[in-house]
Amino acid sequence: MLAAVVAVGYLVIGVTHFCLPARQLQGAASLFASLARDGNAIFRVHYWAFAITSLLAMALVVSVRPERGEPDLFLQVARVWALLAFAVTAVDFLYVQQRALTIAEQWNSLDASSQQALLVLGTGRIDATWFIGFAALAPWPIALSRAARRSGVWPRATRVAAYLVSIDALCVSLGALAHQFLFVNLAAAGAIVVTPAFFVLMSRQSLRAD
Repeated sequence: MLAAVVAVGYLVIGVTHFCLPARQLQGAASLFASLARDGNAIFRVHYWAFAITSLLAMALVVSVRPERGEPDLFLQVARVWALLAFAVTAVDFLYVQQRALTIAEQWNSLDASSQQALLVLGTGRIDATWFIGFAALAPWPIALSRAARRSGVWPRATRVAAYLVSIDALCVSLGALAHQFLFVNLAAAGAIVVTPAFFVLMSRQSLRAD
């Protein structure tokens, strides 16, 4: 059940990404002014969806155990990294949302020098390259898929979807590192299709196991 809720969360993340005004996706240089001028409803939904979904996903990291017996070292390490990744993502998106909205409320009343100073400071992301929140998450689905293959508890479709989710997470970090928004858009498309499919398939396997 929880996996299905997480699937819906990622669907909301992907859809709201493409619904956001373009200027709210291009960093602080346009973000603050756009929030002040274009509204922030979709921005709020997108950032809250990321935070809540990440917190719920932490429970999945702990509860989903396709292995039989003791997990291998790779799976153990991948779980720790996944918990860290989801925790950092939740905190990061909550912090950036609050900071951006606070600045946007005051934006039009600030003088040019104050605006410029805030643009230099930016949104103050905790995970500026999205390495911890996304690239470090990538080993977890792979480790689950390997464990499920050895134990025979997941069908091929679920295991393949796990690898696609890993690629999707890497695309986010790669886009941030290379400053190529194409990769972020590809990841958002994956959040609409691939990632929900993986968690729905995971949910089905959990129900069958019960």
